[in-house]
Amino acid sequence: MTEKQKILIVDDRKENLVALRQVLSAVDAEIVEATTGNQALAATLDHRFAVAILDVQMPGMSGYELAEHLRGDKNIQMFPIVFLTAAHADEQHIFKSYEAGGVDYITKPYVPEILRGKVNVFLEMARNKRELEMHRDRLETLVAERTAKLDRLLKELKCLYAISSIVAEADKTIDETLKAAVDLIPPGWQYPEITCARIRYAKLKFTSPGYRDTPWKLKAKITVSGAKDGAIEVCYLEERPALDQGPFLKEERDLIAEIARQLGDMMARKHSQKALRLSNKRFYHLMTNLNDVVWTSSANGSNLLDISIAFERVYGRPMAEFRANPGLWLDVVHPEDRHIAEASGRELFETGKATSEYRIINPDGDVRWLLDRKSMVYDEKGNPVQMGGVASDITERKQAEEQLRASLKEKEVLLREIHHRVKNNLQIISGLLTLQADQTGGKSLDEIFRKSQDRIRSMALIHEKLYSSHNLAEIAFDDYLRTLAENLFASQDIVPSRITTIFDTEPILITIEKAIPLGLIVNEIISNSLKHAFPDGRQGEIRIGLHGYKDAKSYSLKTESGTLHCTPSCELIVADNGVGLPAGQVAEMEKTLGMKLVSMLAKQIQAELEVKSGPGAEFRLIFPGLPAHETVKDSNHGG
Repeated sequence: MTEKQKILIVDDRKENLVALRQVLSAVDAEIVEATTGNQALAATLDHRFAVAILDVQMPGMSGYELAEHLRGDKNIQMFPIVFLTAAHADEQHIFKSYEAGGVDYITKPYVPEILRGKVNVFLEMARNKRELEMHRDRLETLVAERTAKLDRLLKELKCLYAISSIVAEADKTIDETLKAAVDLIPPGWQYPEITCARIRYAKLKFTSPGYRDTPWKLKAKITVSGAKDGAIEVCYLEERPALDQGPFLKEERDLIAEIARQLGDMMARKHSQKALRLSNKRFYHLMTNLNDVVWTSSANGSNLLDISIAFERVYGRPMAEFRANPGLWLDVVHPEDRHIAEASGRELFETGKATSEYRIINPDGDVRWLLDRKSMVYDEKGNPVQMGGVASDITERKQAEEQLRASLKEKEVLLREIHHRVKNNLQIISGLLTLQADQTGGKSLDEIFRKSQDRIRSMALIHEKLYSSHNLAEIAFDDYLRTLAENLFASQDIVPSRITTIFDTEPILITIEKAIPLGLIVNEIISNSLKHAFPDGRQGEIRIGLHGYKDAKSYSLKTESGTLHCTPSCELIVADNGVGLPAGQVAEMEKTLGMKLVSMLAKQIQAELEVKSGPGAEFRLIFPGLPAHETVKDSNHGG
């Protein structure tokens, strides 16, 4: 349930508070009284106020001093301040009130209706501000949830990449690799601060700091050469809510399984390497994963000795081609990355090992990313006798990293778009209120504020429709027209049985930039029909049509990036069977605020406006649609 808005009134004289409360009794808000500045400051700690009305002269702390305290305290929510006084009507005091943070300065005696009208404006502004804040909070929550999911995926990728790098280090023993790997596991889980890990292999056990066996455990077997010789265990030190059939995420179960697979592959490789070193003293790199290319050659690289079968899949070339031309290793490297491959070769001869990442180009033009790890094999005297390496296709990993960066960029763009839309809507509201202020002659305050409310609601409805869909850039305008008409009927207390609404619309998406002016146009036309077309309780109907206007000429829209040629166009018709427009008074109607808005907004979206009268009245707009190369689709629109 929405909390009732609150008004703070401050005056040291009780009779003034009673009189002011009586004037504001018709305002739908809770009134909080204070007789001193300190009481008012204390009240701001317990209440969220939409507006405050302060007396200027008060003992102890004047209204000006109280306003300065309210503006200077960062813990107090900002709200409009109106000064109300029986004296000091001179300009010096008026300027002083504005310097203290006031938005209005009213002297007694005053007209109660004017004061109530101003208070209602401030209450409406506070409600709109609150709705915008809630909308912003919902969007920020959505962004935070997506960011949290990306952070979890990034942690898992970092963990897997770090373990993959350790596993790939040929000079580490199995013990050294497992000891290093167990400390890298906890940071990859969603609650790293309470996560611990243990790796068991044969009779060996390796644990992360603070390991303790608990009921909240995730386990994966380590398989070495077909035999289950060990296990990885991840435990939570505290209980956590059960997700994905347990306290661990599905992604975490996949992660531990992949780590176990890599460790099993590593141990199998280490055993094979040890056996080969003992038998013929040649260092051989073996990979059980067929996705990697394993190779050995002579110490100077001129003679290719052996190469794994994954070579042809990764490089897209027959093995004989490389055996015949050893220099082809460098020729297939992407021109922009060739300096990386050359530097890696120099590092291999200088240090005995090298690791690099670069792109290669296959004969069909396919570009692949490789992780190239190679090292020298030395004899007992330290002389190089062979070189060998493993080339891993890391194209998918690189693509995943690029997708992560793109997702983070999308989040930044979304936040900028939120701020941009809020700023634009506030500017539109300010402009509408300014135009309304220029047209107030002879109209009641209730009518003025109701029209302003209808216009603002027509804009707010755009954002309500956007939030309820999965598309934050476009809305289903046919659905929007139905809801807008219902709201206007309710706003003007129209009985649906007296004036009926007939819709003849197609499912069409409209961008938010175009939907807001179109919504305001329809708001003005329907409001005008409800007010003037059916006098003395007359019955009738209002027809609303929305169609693609395929027979219209193409349009050119001028944008910051150039000119867009747009087709097809859309046709929007709002008509009634009422008394029609008085003969010869169409030009006079264009002088009213509503018709000025219709004409101005139609020009803004480069629409063609046609007005007909008799019988009834008909307003017809033809406006450009999306650029010709785009197709309008909305899978979430039900028609």
